[in-house]
Amino acid sequence: MTRALILAAIVGLAGCGGPEDRSLRQELRRHSAESGLALIQVDGDRAAVIPFDSGDRYFDLNYRQPLTTVVGRDGRAVAWCGHPLLPSIIDGKDDDPARLGRAILAGNLVVETIDGSPLAQDEIASDSEPIALNAQARLLAFAGNPAGSQTQPGIYWRSFDFSAGGSVDEGGSIYVDWSPDGKALAYEKDNEIRVFSMASHTSKAIAAGHFPSWSPDGASIAFQAPDNHVSLVSPTGTPLHWPLEGLLTKGPVQWSPKGQFVSLSAPSDTHFLIFGADARLLVCRAVDGACVSVRDLSGFKRPAWFGFYWIEHYREFCRTCRRGDP
Repeated sequence: MTRALILAAIVGLAGCGGPEDRSLRQELRRHSAESGLALIQVDGDRAAVIPFDSGDRYFDLNYRQPLTTVVGRDGRAVAWCGHPLLPSIIDGKDDDPARLGRAILAGNLVVETIDGSPLAQDEIASDSEPIALNAQARLLAFAGNPAGSQTQPGIYWRSFDFSAGGSVDEGGSIYVDWSPDGKALAYEKDNEIRVFSMASHTSKAIAAGHFPSWSPDGASIAFQAPDNHVSLVSPTGTPLHWPLEGLLTKGPVQWSPKGQFVSLSAPSDTHFLIFGADARLLVCRAVDGACVSVRDLSGFKRPAWFGFYWIEHYREFCRTCRRGDP
């Protein structure tokens, strides 16, 4: 190995841990201990929970089948849907058969709190899946075709009790996000960020980019710009400046429930090394851009652009799962 390659390897290794702001690390640890703040990614019938006051936790979910999973923007509710392409596998050994989430059939939708209390249950079209949840407004967004619909596949919305609903747009991305008040839906189509108004039933393009994510105060939408940098825009399309705009991201920028933090999948500093990860999970403070590198993402099956959801009360969620092997 040449001297240049050795120096590059040393620099790469030094960057493996990524940025490290100790005050942010301590702040995250405190929130995790007090409110159960954590990050979660669900892949099929397994979940990875990443708290900040203890090590990563991996769980086999008790649903016994691959699931489509969406966590609400407040971090306290989750929607589960049986995978429409695979048959259900129910083992009949559930120790709590009254719990709705244990018997999700393909095409059946269950919405519940993080600790497992039921909020809604219904049947959806077999070629649809939930893609966004706003528990406070009791609204869901779906990708696919509504049951009995002859329209082109696209994005549509429904209330929790399915008494109200409508179409958002034909086609479009599966990555969408509700505004905090439920009066609008941000989504991606044709490499543009668009906002759908629930009042006028019309959409407006506000920026070029991908993966829109609405801030909890409703004042801004974070997204991945065409050059892969983190960007921020107002709901009306005015570009906004913030300390994170120089960061590169490989996927969505996810806001924590109260908006003080964001998470994102950043390109790894060591991607050129055979032992380097392709991406690393960053958590940043929104107000000043301070960041910590939580972990590399080489051990996760899902691509980095799927991102991670924020949850609160992660210990309550963990009680509804079966512990699995890392």
